[in-house]
Amino acid sequence: MGAPMVVLSPVQRLQPGFAGVAERVLAGTLRHYGRDLISLAVFGSVARGEARPDSDLDVMIVARNLPAGRMKRAGQFVAVEAQARTEAAGILISPVFKTPEELERGSPLLFDMTEHVALLHDKEGYLANRIAEVRRRLRNLGAHKVRGAQGDYWILKEPFTPGEIFDL
Repeated sequence: MGAPMVVLSPVQRLQPGFAGVAERVLAGTLRHYGRDLISLAVFGSVARGEARPDSDLDVMIVARNLPAGRMKRAGQFVAVEAQARTEAAGILISPVFKTPEELERGSPLLFDMTEHVALLHDKEGYLANRIAEVRRRLRNLGAHKVRGAQGDYWILKEPFTPGEIFDL
Protein backbone atom coordinates (compact mmCIF):
# COMPACT_ATOMS: atom_id res chain seq x y z
CA MET A 1 0.00 0.00 0.00
CA GLY A 2 3.00 2.32 0.17
CA ALA A 3 3.69 4.81 2.89
CA PRO A 4 0.35 6.15 4.11
CA MET A 5 0.18 9.89 4.28
CA VAL A 6 -2.56 11.60 6.22
CA VAL A 7 -1.87 15.30 6.30
CA LEU A 8 -3.23 17.03 9.37
CA SER A 9 -2.73 20.38 7.83
CA PRO A 10 -3.63 24.01 8.03
CA VAL A 11 -4.96 25.36 4.76
CA GLN A 12 -1.63 27.05 4.02
CA ARG A 13 -0.16 23.69 3.03
CA LEU A 14 -2.61 23.37 0.17
CA GLN A 15 -1.70 24.46 -3.33
CA PRO A 16 -1.77 28.20 -4.01
CA GLY A 17 -5.15 29.36 -5.26
CA PHE A 18 -6.90 26.53 -3.46
CA ALA A 19 -5.71 27.44 0.04
CA GLY A 20 -7.69 30.67 0.13
CA VAL A 21 -10.86 28.96 -1.05
CA ALA A 22 -10.39 26.17 1.50
CA GLU A 23 -9.89 28.77 4.24
CA ARG A 24 -13.17 30.48 3.30
CA VAL A 25 -14.97 27.12 3.10
CA LEU A 26 -13.67 26.31 6.60
CA ALA A 27 -14.82 29.64 8.02
CA GLY A 28 -18.24 29.41 6.36
CA THR A 29 -18.71 25.78 7.33
CA LEU A 30 -17.84 26.50 10.96
CA ARG A 31 -20.30 29.40 10.95
CA HIS A 32 -23.09 27.46 9.22
CA TYR A 33 -22.93 24.13 11.04
CA GLY A 34 -21.64 25.39 14.39
CA ARG A 35 -21.41 22.72 17.04
CA ASP A 36 -22.84 20.12 14.65
CA LEU A 37 -19.67 20.22 12.52
CA ILE A 38 -17.44 17.28 13.34
CA SER A 39 -14.94 17.24 10.47
CA LEU A 40 -14.03 19.13 7.32
CA ALA A 41 -11.50 17.50 5.02
CA VAL A 42 -9.99 18.34 1.65
CA PHE A 43 -9.29 15.28 -0.49
CA GLY A 44 -8.63 14.48 -4.14
CA SER A 45 -6.15 16.21 -6.41
CA VAL A 46 -5.76 19.26 -4.15
CA ALA A 47 -4.82 17.09 -1.15
CA ARG A 48 -2.42 15.08 -3.34
CA GLY A 49 -0.75 18.27 -4.58
CA GLU A 50 -1.72 17.38 -8.16
CA ALA A 51 -4.43 19.96 -8.82
CA ARG A 52 -4.55 21.68 -12.18
CA PRO A 53 -6.02 25.13 -12.77
CA ASP A 54 -9.32 23.48 -13.79
CA SER A 55 -9.46 21.13 -10.76
CA ASP A 56 -12.25 21.35 -8.24
CA LEU A 57 -11.89 21.50 -4.47
CA ASP A 58 -13.21 18.21 -3.07
CA VAL A 59 -14.38 18.56 0.54
CA MET A 60 -15.99 16.11 2.94
CA ILE A 61 -18.22 17.59 5.60
CA VAL A 62 -19.10 15.35 8.53
CA ALA A 63 -21.84 16.89 10.65
CA ARG A 64 -24.69 15.95 12.92
CA ASN A 65 -28.31 16.81 12.11
CA LEU A 66 -27.93 16.95 8.34
CA PRO A 67 -31.21 16.88 6.42
CA ALA A 68 -32.07 13.69 4.56
CA GLY A 69 -31.01 13.63 0.92
CA ARG A 70 -28.17 15.06 -1.10
CA MET A 71 -30.20 17.91 -2.61
CA LYS A 72 -31.33 19.27 0.76
CA ARG A 73 -27.78 19.06 2.07
CA ALA A 74 -26.39 20.79 -1.01
CA GLY A 75 -29.11 23.44 -0.71
CA GLN A 76 -27.97 24.24 2.83
CA PHE A 77 -24.39 24.55 1.61
CA VAL A 78 -25.16 27.02 -1.21
CA ALA A 79 -24.59 30.07 1.01
CA VAL A 80 -21.24 28.73 2.26
CA GLU A 81 -20.15 27.93 -1.28
CA ALA A 82 -21.23 31.29 -2.68
CA GLN A 83 -19.28 33.17 -0.04
CA ALA A 84 -16.19 30.98 -0.47
CA ARG A 85 -16.19 31.41 -4.24
CA THR A 86 -16.48 35.19 -4.29
CA GLU A 87 -12.73 35.55 -4.78
CA ALA A 88 -12.12 32.12 -6.28
CA ALA A 89 -12.51 32.75 -9.97
CA GLY A 90 -13.48 29.45 -11.54
CA ILE A 91 -12.73 27.09 -8.63
CA LEU A 92 -15.63 24.70 -8.23
CA ILE A 93 -16.30 23.34 -4.74
CA SER A 94 -17.46 19.71 -4.71
CA PRO A 95 -18.84 18.86 -1.26
CA VAL A 96 -19.67 15.42 0.08
CA PHE A 97 -21.91 15.40 3.15
CA LYS A 98 -21.93 12.60 5.73
CA THR A 99 -23.40 12.16 9.16
CA PRO A 100 -21.24 10.24 11.64
CA GLU A 101 -23.67 7.32 11.34
CA GLU A 102 -23.31 7.24 7.56
CA LEU A 103 -19.54 7.38 7.80
CA GLU A 104 -19.52 4.51 10.29
CA ARG A 105 -21.22 2.35 7.64
CA GLY A 106 -18.24 3.07 5.40
CA SER A 107 -17.36 5.07 2.32
CA PRO A 108 -14.96 4.23 -0.52
CA LEU A 109 -13.83 7.87 -0.37
CA LEU A 110 -11.93 6.93 2.78
CA PHE A 111 -9.67 4.59 0.77
CA ASP A 112 -7.88 7.46 -0.97
CA MET A 113 -7.92 9.50 2.22
CA THR A 114 -5.65 6.87 3.77
CA GLU A 115 -2.93 8.31 1.54
CA HIS A 116 -3.73 12.01 1.13
CA VAL A 117 -6.09 14.27 3.03
CA ALA A 118 -5.98 17.70 4.61
CA LEU A 119 -8.05 17.72 7.78
CA LEU A 120 -9.02 21.34 8.27
CA HIS A 121 -11.31 20.66 11.22
CA ASP A 122 -11.53 17.39 13.11
CA LYS A 123 -13.30 17.45 16.46
CA GLU A 124 -11.68 14.94 18.81
CA GLY A 125 -9.83 13.34 15.88
CA TYR A 126 -13.03 11.72 14.63
CA LEU A 127 -12.19 11.53 10.92
CA ALA A 128 -8.49 10.87 11.56
CA ASN A 129 -9.50 7.83 13.63
CA ARG A 130 -11.89 6.56 10.93
CA ILE A 131 -9.17 6.95 8.29
CA ALA A 132 -6.65 5.15 10.50
CA GLU A 133 -9.11 2.25 10.93
CA VAL A 134 -9.70 1.99 7.17
CA ARG A 135 -5.91 2.09 6.60
CA ARG A 136 -5.45 -0.76 9.10
CA ARG A 137 -8.14 -2.84 7.39
CA LEU A 138 -6.69 -2.21 3.92
CA ARG A 139 -3.23 -3.16 5.16
CA ASN A 140 -4.57 -6.38 6.73
CA LEU A 141 -6.16 -7.33 3.40
CA GLY A 142 -2.97 -6.56 1.47
CA ALA A 143 -4.84 -3.88 -0.49
CA HIS A 144 -3.00 -1.49 -2.76
CA LYS A 145 -3.75 1.30 -5.17
CA VAL A 146 -2.96 0.89 -8.86
CA ARG A 147 -2.34 3.80 -11.19
CA GLY A 148 -3.94 3.00 -14.53
CA ALA A 149 -4.30 4.80 -17.83
CA GLN A 150 -8.03 5.25 -17.17
CA GLY A 151 -7.50 6.37 -13.56
CA ASP A 152 -6.52 4.94 -10.22
CA TYR A 153 -8.24 1.94 -8.67
CA TRP A 154 -7.83 -0.27 -5.62
CA ILE A 155 -7.03 -3.97 -5.50
CA LEU A 156 -8.69 -4.71 -2.17
CA LYS A 157 -7.42 -8.23 -1.60
CA GLU A 158 -4.73 -10.37 -3.17
CA PRO A 159 -5.01 -13.19 -3.65
CA PHE A 160 -8.77 -13.10 -4.09
CA THR A 161 -10.86 -16.19 -4.71
CA PRO A 162 -14.09 -15.59 -6.67
CA GLY A 163 -17.04 -15.82 -4.31
CA GLU A 164 -14.87 -15.05 -1.30
CA ILE A 165 -16.42 -12.71 1.24
CA PHE A 166 -14.26 -10.42 3.34
CA ASP A 167 -14.87 -7.53 5.70
CA LEU A 168 -13.59 -4.11 4.98
